[in-house]
Amino acid sequence: MRLKNIIFTAFILSLASCNAEDYKSGEVTFNPDKRLLYCRKAVIRVANHKTGAGKFYKVNATAHKNFQDQYPITPWSTGSKLTDEEIGGTSPKDYIVSWENQTVEVVIDLGSLRTIEEVAIHAVADQLYSMKLPSQATLAYSRDNQSWTKNPNSTTFTSVEPTEHIWSSIPVNKAECRYVKVVLVPPAGERVAIAIDEIKVMGEYKTDPKYVPKNGCYHGAFCPLYAYDPEDREGITDACAVTLFEKMVGKQLSIMLWYQNMEQGRNFAEMQDAREKYWSKNFNGTSRIFLYGWTPPTKSAPIAQGSLDDFFKAYFTEVTAQSVKDMGPVWFRPMNEMNGGWISYFRDTKNYVRAWRRMYNIAEQLGLTAYNVFVWSPNSVSMPNTADNQMKDYYPGDIYVDWLGVSCYPPSLSETFPEEKRYPLTLMKDIHTISPDKPIMISEGGYSGGCDRKRWIREWFEIKTAYPRVKAVIWENHENTNTENSDRRLQSDPEALELYKQLVQDPYWLDAIPTEVYQEFESRK
Repeated sequence: MRLKNIIFTAFILSLASCNAEDYKSGEVTFNPDKRLLYCRKAVIRVANHKTGAGKFYKVNATAHKNFQDQYPITPWSTGSKLTDEEIGGTSPKDYIVSWENQTVEVVIDLGSLRTIEEVAIHAVADQLYSMKLPSQATLAYSRDNQSWTKNPNSTTFTSVEPTEHIWSSIPVNKAECRYVKVVLVPPAGERVAIAIDEIKVMGEYKTDPKYVPKNGCYHGAFCPLYAYDPEDREGITDACAVTLFEKMVGKQLSIMLWYQNMEQGRNFAEMQDAREKYWSKNFNGTSRIFLYGWTPPTKSAPIAQGSLDDFFKAYFTEVTAQSVKDMGPVWFRPMNEMNGGWISYFRDTKNYVRAWRRMYNIAEQLGLTAYNVFVWSPNSVSMPNTADNQMKDYYPGDIYVDWLGVSCYPPSLSETFPEEKRYPLTLMKDIHTISPDKPIMISEGGYSGGCDRKRWIREWFEIKTAYPRVKAVIWENHENTNTENSDRRLQSDPEALELYKQLVQDPYWLDAIPTEVYQEFESRK
């Protein structure tokens, strides 16, 4: 039976005082008028959370040919077995990395500076394969992978049975580091193999939410030109009808959404062109945030195994250019709606998490993640709602995500989703359970022809008081053919449009990027 364990960085310290009043029962309360949550680097309680699994590492020794590592990520990582959240399996080859008569050094890259308190190693003794436990494991840590500090504590392994799996831990006195070096020493005088299958590093996790407005919520839309009737778009050649949407609702957008496929042959230059045309200025002459959906063409497993590594490296390198930074951070929304049956990478939670972490780790190694934003965005409800398709099981962990997003549309009428459960205030409940401190956005959403549209609009704007953690909303203003959700356009229902125009005038719905967010852009460059 395959066992699962919390690996690599399950951060477990108590909440540090950003403001004690804002921590209640594990949930941080958002106050739209105060930025209490977002004091920089506030420590949060995330016990039993898989927050750091899947980080890159390098090993100095050559593994036994029958028990090698898997999915090496050149040049940043030797493999993936030792931080893959799995111990045990149907065959030792599936989970064990083994080395014959060698002292082994494993250097784990946490991606950024972290304060660590404990490192645990899961070692394996197996008489059938002549594997024994290491005699000792020592630890060192570093901020720069050059200058190392030896940890005064080490650990030994004691085997009672000829075949045994054992955890052993090394305590650390709150060391701030990015790199952790685990040294495994084989038994003296014996030509045997040593084997491990997991390393976990535990300590403080410090949240650093990006670009969250002190007051209010970003007002946004996806507004393609094809959503408008020919007479309305006469003379307009742009694919994105931002100006038409802004004039229609009587308020400008502070965030807009566009899409691109994640596949070989595509590049960020395409998106940069779109940013220059549509993001740069609205009709009042101020800038917008640019969010885009980035959809892979394959299932999750090939991505988890490295099929897009070269693509990610080239793509992210483009994003790090100064000319890109000068337009502000890029808001990535990759691999969205993974819990919906209409998605190619649906119903494979394990490989989805691995694929996301692999993608993010490459971005991190290229210096992308400190400035830009990664939005993890499921559908508001899992469809189907089965044990192997739960929203929470697709979550890659807090250190891999900046914002939580959600697609918010009315599900089809059914016993599971009767009329009263098909509106925003109900549909937004599940996303709030994923992480207690992440800001949330409706990364796309809107009504359908099969619901009370005025009720939908009212609840859309009641999010202000019902869900103050929601800091951006994006209306999907277009129509699909031959589906229940066929027409999401505001202009398709004059009464609903008038209600939207009325309610959106509340200054809470931001028509421009606040000054303090612009300042944060500059500080993070």
